[in-house]
Amino acid sequence: MASQKLLITKINPTSLGNFVGTFYAVIGVAIGLILAFGSAISVWVGAQGWNFFQGLGFGLAVGILGVVIYPFIYFIIGWIQGAIFGLIFNVATSYMGGLEIETK
Repeated sequence: MASQKLLITKINPTSLGNFVGTFYAVIGVAIGLILAFGSAISVWVGAQGWNFFQGLGFGLAVGILGVVIYPFIYFIIGWIQGAIFGLIFNVATSYMGGLEIETK
């Protein structure tokens, strides 16, 4: 099978920001779940002086923070990084003529 060469000369920074932001948000969900699980275990094991419902409330609050807030923050950080990289890529390829990719 013959391979084709594809020349990329420009990337839409908004589109790249959306892609990188979504990827980072998935990472944020994973980190949020780990944080929520870890906080629930730590409250369950070492919460001296707390009753069950206080520990449950704290674990739930940290879990919501981890699963909702972290992906949102990670998305924003990823979007900014992706958009900046897209702009830098466009400036660099304007000087070097583009990025050549070989496809099959």
